Amino acid sequence: MNILNLILFSFFVSLIPASAFAYIDPGTGGIIVQVILGGIGGLILFFKLYWKKVKSFFSKEEKPEESKAVQEDEQKKSA
Repeated sequence: MNILNLILFSFFVSLIPASAFAYIDPGTGGIIVQVILGGIGGLILFFKLYWKKVKSFFSKEEKPEESKAVQEDEQKKSA
C-alpha cells in the first residue's frame, strides 16, 4: 500500500465519530417516508406520461404516428 494512501485512509477514519448523540423523532421519520413515497410516485408518473418518448428515444424504429401523418399529408397534396 502506498504511503500516501495510508495517510489519507488514516485521516478519513479519524473523521468518523465514535458515537453520535443524536435523536431522530417520529416527525423526522415521517418526513423521510413522505420523501421516499413522493419520489417513487413521481417516477411512476414520469414514466406513465413520457413512456412513448423514452421508448422511442432508445429504439431505432420509425415512429408509427409520424409515418401515418406523413402519408396523410402526401395524399392531401396529391389530391
